[in-house]
Amino acid sequence: MLRRIDPHLAADAMAAHQVTVDDGCWLVQTDHGLKGCAVGALFFTQYEDVPLVQQDVVEWAVQCTGSRVYVLGFDAGFHGFAPMDDPPHHYTLGLADGKVTRLLVDEPGACRPALFCWREETS
Repeated sequence: MLRRIDPHLAADAMAAHQVTVDDGCWLVQTDHGLKGCAVGALFFTQYEDVPLVQQDVVEWAVQCTGSRVYVLGFDAGFHGFAPMDDPPHHYTLGLADGKVTRLLVDEPGACRPALFCWREETS
């Protein structure tokens, strides 16, 4: 069963942990803070640490979502990598979720649901 990554939560994890986008890694600690991607930020949210090996983030994400193909699609969508030809359904879902997550990271106010405050009018 596929468990999709919520783009809003992933973008919020990047913001909360001040993860700078880096298209070359999942998550690393530098002298200037964390850099990586949304999946790496979610990993950091759970473990409060960076992985010893980058592949650990991938395996963790596969375990959380239930689909390696979905994680590959999410990664391609987030980083803007060329998608695979004739992708399977889970890849397409991951691609879409990754694209939305990147939009939310780059433009924090984009795609946010409107919040309404209901109040009773008094005359």
